[in-house]
Amino acid sequence: MKKVFILFAIVALTACGDSGDNPEAIKKKITEYNLEIESLKSKVAELESKLKTVDPKDDMANKLLSVNVQEVVPQLFKHHFEAGGTVKAKKEAFISPQVNGQITAIYVKEGAVVKKGQLLAKLNTDVTDNTIKEVQTSLELAKTVFKKQKELWDQNIGSEIDYLNAKNRVESLESKLKTLRAQKDMAELRSPINGIVDNILLKVGELASPGRQLCRWLISPTFIFRRKCRKSIFRK
Repeated sequence: MKKVFILFAIVALTACGDSGDNPEAIKKKITEYNLEIESLKSKVAELESKLKTVDPKDDMANKLLSVNVQEVVPQLFKHHFEAGGTVKAKKEAFISPQVNGQITAIYVKEGAVVKKGQLLAKLNTDVTDNTIKEVQTSLELAKTVFKKQKELWDQNIGSEIDYLNAKNRVESLESKLKTLRAQKDMAELRSPINGIVDNILLKVGELASPGRQLCRWLISPTFIFRRKCRKSIFRK
């Protein structure tokens, strides 16, 4: 490569000497010599490539290496790692029904976050529903009878015992209806606290009974978790 630059210098000096002070002549010579330099560079490159093939151990061949240049600029570097750990609950509750019944629906899944009072599961209430309908029908009749007895009693017609029996019948059926509705409400299992469902022990179709756990409900459940921690590093 040094020979090429020396040749270029000699050509340039010769051009300056031969051209005199004519600008056009100088420009023409410069163009001609530039073409000659490009031609010589191409020939030198071919010879260097040939030299590396013929004699790889040659010092000149080893010094002629291709180099790629890349500008170093600041970039965002992202990195993450996984860590294992155990979280223990501060408070927990075991959900169990107050009445016997077959589970007809479970409205939550393990890991679900629910609030206090939210419906978790429901038991079969077909018998209770039918009994409620019967009592409601009887109550309507009892109210009609009591109304007529009261009208007669207000007119001093009829016996007091008939009036009192009609009144007692209405009150008894109303109390029974209230009890049946309370039993139906007990067939709906609701969360007593805010938290997370950790484990569901029964399935739809199985029989639930008082004292038999349906699920475990936690504010902070005990579980093994993997948490991906990510951090960004700005490097230069």
